[in-house]
Amino acid sequence: MKRYIIHAFLIGSDVCFLTMMYYVVGWFRHLLEKIGMPPFSLYSEEDFVLVLTLMLIILWYEKIYTYRFDFWEEAKRSLKAFLLTMGIVLAFLMLNRSDISYSRSFIIMYFMLVIVLFPIFKRSIKMFLFKTCALRKKVKIIGHEEQSRVLREELRDNWYLVMQSVEDEYDAVFIATKEIPLDELNVCLNTYMKQ
Repeated sequence: MKRYIIHAFLIGSDVCFLTMMYYVVGWFRHLLEKIGMPPFSLYSEEDFVLVLTLMLIILWYEKIYTYRFDFWEEAKRSLKAFLLTMGIVLAFLMLNRSDISYSRSFIIMYFMLVIVLFPIFKRSIKMFLFKTCALRKKVKIIGHEEQSRVLREELRDNWYLVMQSVEDEYDAVFIATKEIPLDELNVCLNTYMKQ
């Protein structure tokens, strides 16, 4: 249940952020009219909801909401999702021959601003969730001592993974398999898979 609440919170915060960027870029585009750009009227909310839904579907497809990636992997996947969405939107407008009634400068400014600010926003949201312990996953690490130590240090230093090394009351088990005989590995797997 907690996992679904966290997913809903992350999706809701992304919807709020993307909607806020829509209005910020609209305001900025209106400012550019004063220096000679053609007049602009903000698109209807129905059009934006379609684009927003497309962005969320592609972010879901990129597993932004279902997997725990480090900052750079998540930034790369979100960049790919937003560039794909921008390409789909621009291609649809050109194929539909309605690109004249839409401001390409608004669309490009919107996606460029989102591409730059979205990873920063996600980082701050995840930091908030990590500090409130809502998103932390407790992990037990067993196996090769040196490899386990390195993994514990990584989990301690990289809070963006939102995992904490514990010895009891864990949500998952990581097995450091370096130099572990196959028999011992099978015992570990059988022991922790039954729990």
